[in-house]
Amino acid sequence: SGLGFSVAGGTDNSVEENDGAIYVTTIIPGGSAELDGRLRVGDRIIEVNGVNLEAVSHADAVAALQQADNVAMRVARPPAALAQQLDVTQGGLPPVPGA
Repeated sequence: SGLGFSVAGGTDNSVEENDGAIYVTTIIPGGSAELDGRLRVGDRIIEVNGVNLEAVSHADAVAALQQADNVAMRVARPPAALAQQLDVTQGGLPPVPGA
């Protein structure tokens, strides 16, 4: 039932101006990401299972996440201020199916 988190961003849907990064916006209560405990709102997803997500569209990022069964992700943790901003401005987004 998905990876238990929602994302925003991408080259066609920037969270910050001129920033095409993919960010975690919601951790779904009881989902895989919450149970694992390592992923946080505001984390920037750099790579999933060897696929670089630093300069891809939102749809391409979601597709890469949906195709992942056993997930190996590389993430970057931003300063707390950006994480709080993402939580406030994007936190109400519905979960991305399969992400």
